[in-house]
Amino acid sequence: MFYRQMHKTFSFTATVDYKPESEKDLAGIVALQSERYNYVFGITKRGTDYYILLERTQGKFRTREVESKIVASAKIDLSKPVRLQMSANGDDYQFSYSTNGTDYVNVGGTVSGDILSTDVAGGFTGCLLGLYATSANNAVPE
Repeated sequence: MFYRQMHKTFSFTATVDYKPESEKDLAGIVALQSERYNYVFGITKRGTDYYILLERTQGKFRTREVESKIVASAKIDLSKPVRLQMSANGDDYQFSYSTNGTDYVNVGGTVSGDILSTDVAGGFTGCLLGLYATSANNAVPE
């Protein structure tokens, strides 16, 4: 399920009631230009603890390789559903979460949305905002 980003200034929020069963599970939201250029913001597990993490994936120039990097991660209490929020003002994107529905905690500060543009990533579809889930997660929270 995706929604096309139509404006330079926006806010996108989803409530997630999710507890990963293993470190290979991750679910949340994504800003997707392509599989090679995206931000994933979601919940995963390390050991017995749950984490929220922000991962940036960017293709390497003139190759088919990609480089994924964890921008930030933090332990999170999953006793209640979590609201995940992504917002942008021009090229400045922020990812935040709330465990009470009103007070948001930023994860990773302000990050550049340059990789979500067709100028950097190519293509013609633009950026899509939506839900994300995988059982093949390889991002390890720090």
